[in-house]
Amino acid sequence: MLGFNIILIIACIWIAMYLNYNFLRVARLNKLRFRLFSLRDDLALLAMQGVVKENEIEYKTFMRMLNDSIKIMDQFSIIDFLRFVVKIHQDNQLQDDINSILRRIDHRDARLKEIAHNYYYIIDYIFNKQLRIFKIIQRIFQFLLSPFRLFRVIAIVDEKARIMREIESEYKDKLELTGHYRVA
Repeated sequence: MLGFNIILIIACIWIAMYLNYNFLRVARLNKLRFRLFSLRDDLALLAMQGVVKENEIEYKTFMRMLNDSIKIMDQFSIIDFLRFVVKIHQDNQLQDDINSILRRIDHRDARLKEIAHNYYYIIDYIFNKQLRIFKIIQRIFQFLLSPFRLFRVIAIVDEKARIMREIESEYKDKLELTGHYRVA
């Protein structure tokens, strides 16, 4: 009887994990993806209304980032998302453009600032929700390797963790720079 109960509990846990991974997680990611579509549409509407011109750096930069984010969210994987944010982080020209935009955004239409804020909010949300398991695994990996004095491997893991914290902090800073809006 005890064996049957254990098998039943394991089967229930497996079914719950299966449903979460194949349906609930996909639905949550699609919700974020559709929010990105909405932001892209709002940006296009601002361009049609003449608030921002299609050849301006604000439009080009945010449209590129929104399109790339939508593409990543289509078949979401942690590795692809990390590659995406690292690529943005390491692209000095894009970082200069973003920082320039964020310095001037207070003098632009509030709707553009709201689009920027919602974009950074969504990216920050993905960092917090989707990468938490990755962060836990990374800490376990560091803990398990430390007694064996595999300093080179630990140094590599620590460097990757530092880069992730730096990128996450960067997105939080940009979220703060864009102000506080109700997220759509």
